[in-house]
Amino acid sequence: MPFSSRHLKECLTRGAEQFGWAARKTPVGSMRHDGLVIGWGVAAGSWQAQRSAAEVTLN
Repeated sequence: MPFSSRHLKECLTRGAEQFGWAARKTPVGSMRHDGLVIGWGVAAGSWQAQRSAAEVTLN
């Protein structure tokens, strides 16, 4: 099934809106807290659902 059927784009968009992704500082090293460089990121992964022929017998 294509990603569109799993609503990945909508999930990422809503998540970004919820925690203010658009308001983040974009230059590398520009966000700091207690002397540490911090950053925001997101990741997604997928794998193929391996499907193969199957046979079943019910009594």
